[in-house]
Amino acid sequence: MNIFAFNPKASHHVNYSTEQIFCVPDVEWSGAKSFWRTICADNFRAGLYGLVGICLSSILMGCQILTSLATPNNPHIIAQSTEQRRQVESVESTELAIISTSEKAFAIDLFRALPSQDNLIYSPYSIYYGLGMIYAGAQGKTETQMAEVLHFTIPAERVHKALNGLNFRLLTLNSDSEHQNSREQRFRLSINNSLWGQQGYSLQDAYLDTIAHHYSGVLHLVDFAGQSEHARQIINTWVSEQTINRIPEIIPSNTIDSTTKLIVLNTVDFSADWQFRFRANEDDSFFLQDGDEIAVPFMSIVARLPYTSILGFQIVELPYRDSEASMVLWLPNKEHSVELGSSLSTEQIEEGFQDLEPTHMKLTMPKFAYNSELELVETLSILGMNQAFSEQANFNGISRENSLRLDDILHKATIVVDEIGTKATAATGAVMSPTSAVSSDFHLTINRPFLFMIRDRMSGVILFIGRVVDPR
Repeated sequence: MNIFAFNPKASHHVNYSTEQIFCVPDVEWSGAKSFWRTICADNFRAGLYGLVGICLSSILMGCQILTSLATPNNPHIIAQSTEQRRQVESVESTELAIISTSEKAFAIDLFRALPSQDNLIYSPYSIYYGLGMIYAGAQGKTETQMAEVLHFTIPAERVHKALNGLNFRLLTLNSDSEHQNSREQRFRLSINNSLWGQQGYSLQDAYLDTIAHHYSGVLHLVDFAGQSEHARQIINTWVSEQTINRIPEIIPSNTIDSTTKLIVLNTVDFSADWQFRFRANEDDSFFLQDGDEIAVPFMSIVARLPYTSILGFQIVELPYRDSEASMVLWLPNKEHSVELGSSLSTEQIEEGFQDLEPTHMKLTMPKFAYNSELELVETLSILGMNQAFSEQANFNGISRENSLRLDDILHKATIVVDEIGTKATAATGAVMSPTSAVSSDFHLTINRPFLFMIRDRMSGVILFIGRVVDPR
């Protein structure tokens, strides 16, 4: 889960008033590139609780009235473009390959830049996709820096189309076969986006259309200026429901205030059964980096699995049932620390993937469950997009009213791995030389710190990446 929080660059407090215009049925207000409709909602998954005919004139230049249901207790308003999300048949396969390679490069850059001593789980795809929504409104040097950090090598107008195509590709992992209903119990990937804007704060029509076309994003209007704590609770409720309560809070107290103008959210929820189910074992020894020995629950499997030994790692791939997704385990050789993974390049990661060969083996590994919370402003600044967080930030493509800067980027992720499969959830927000062949009786025991990646084998996208230092 990511949160991207935007504040105006001016350091002084600015008061904004909200002007409400009640639209008349069957009347279209001129001056807008695209029409918007406002919807009153207080339950995100169960459905809409009513439609309200109110337009905030400083944000929405036109509206189409559906029904009038404005009340003093209206929890918040949703502004949704009448533009539909675009299907992606016209996206060239070469551009999908380029954007997939870019995501992988960003994933490894981020992994190498993050601290390497503790358990770690994050979704590079969630962060990448969320930053793509921010990139849609970046201009000038801010845009250039973001493109470099995100490894965008195609024109900006093609980036969003390619990201949309990649997103659709990943959603096909859910499968549309005749057995889909039963498969949904064994494999599930859900990706959701949303924007949360200050009532009365003007956003560019072109930006909102881009979010609607390529990200299926909806703008929720809340009152950061007058009720920032209430807005925080509403946003956290949305996140909790998108992640099936696995991330109950993305925005901690005192993260947003009356100066916050826009929050961009992306959630990724993943749940999958192993293709070959493990058998639970008794507790066994796991050796920590400092040499201490602890007892933890293990599980084992005998199967023909993709395996290789290269680059100082033993690498084994665990496929998920009914999908092209898999978890790849990277176990450092005994003479190396798990920190070795911090020096791996994108090319070496790809070399490891391509060197995998089916091998009959017994695999024993620990069960584990943990979560991570990351603040990414410093890390992304080090990687090269520092202007986005400064007074020189240029997000005029989002709004020209009191120029914005990115204030926070928060990411939370959880993972549970057991005999049945994997449950991984993430949310991002911005507050603005191979060894010889292995014999069939080969036994690999993962009893020391290791790395893992959850990937889509078809596109190469890395959905989650992590490090297990202590599986307790």
